[in-house]
Amino acid sequence: MWAAPNVSYLSLVVGGALVLMGLTLGQALAVIVAGNLLWALTGVLAVSGPAAGTTGSVVSRAMYGVNGNKAVIALTGWLISAAYLALNWSAASVAAFGLARRLGAPDSPVLDGVIICGIAAATLVVSVYGHATIVRLYSVLSVALTVVFVVVSGYVLGHTDWSYRPAESLHGAQLWVTLIGGFAIIASTPLSYSNSPDLARYLPRDSKPMAVAGWTALGAFLPSVLFTGVGALAATTLDMSDPEAALEGILPSWFIPLFVIAVVLNTLANNGLTAYSAGLTLQSIGTTALSSSTSVAAARSGTTRACTGRE
Repeated sequence: MWAAPNVSYLSLVVGGALVLMGLTLGQALAVIVAGNLLWALTGVLAVSGPAAGTTGSVVSRAMYGVNGNKAVIALTGWLISAAYLALNWSAASVAAFGLARRLGAPDSPVLDGVIICGIAAATLVVSVYGHATIVRLYSVLSVALTVVFVVVSGYVLGHTDWSYRPAESLHGAQLWVTLIGGFAIIASTPLSYSNSPDLARYLPRDSKPMAVAGWTALGAFLPSVLFTGVGALAATTLDMSDPEAALEGILPSWFIPLFVIAVVLNTLANNGLTAYSAGLTLQSIGTTALSSSTSVAAARSGTTRACTGRE
């Protein structure tokens, strides 16, 4: 379940960005591994799910109190989730726009709006039907996305410049600032998954804490390190300032639609988890609506932001 949202086009983009920032290939790979070690914290948080039998936004009441928790999760749980939904949908929509043009569709704002709403609606199907749907669907998506991104990785490896050195090497304070900045970018992904108890809460109460923490962390760590590393390798020869065009330039024409579809499906997987947890957060704040209704409310906010960004 944790693999599907982390077999990610965004990982390729972030990996390429580290090299564009001026890091050597070795430095970029070291930062990728170090930043992703924080998935261990996501695993530790997940342990509270089976023990408490409830969501992370309820568990945090133990730290902040009932009223204080409402203010905290309104910001860190719901508002940030809505922004994250918009960013992910925007990225997926841009990829889908390109595929539509490739298939001969006209350049139309109306069509673009339909695409954005279609991607949002597909995500809602996942989040509204909840945990059982996520578990069943994501096992299939994990395999399908991994196959596509492994193929992309194969083409990237065939073009990698293993002797790559940046035009101007970073030294001293400039190097440390870049390393710390790169680490923060990588670490922001595992640190954003404070919702891990939401997904682990259905495990048996007698689940071993080490197993819950370990499998949660490992399921996210491995694909994230692998495909972020591939992004760094790609940047040794490709212009990753426009990653989609750069990657399409080395892929066979017949495979490009599959790659774009995989990008969109990955976004659905990522945003499905986000919308699901955002809905649970609204319930924890005190909303009396069903989780399906609160998921729709979060998605509506994210869709509005995505459409506004497009305009």
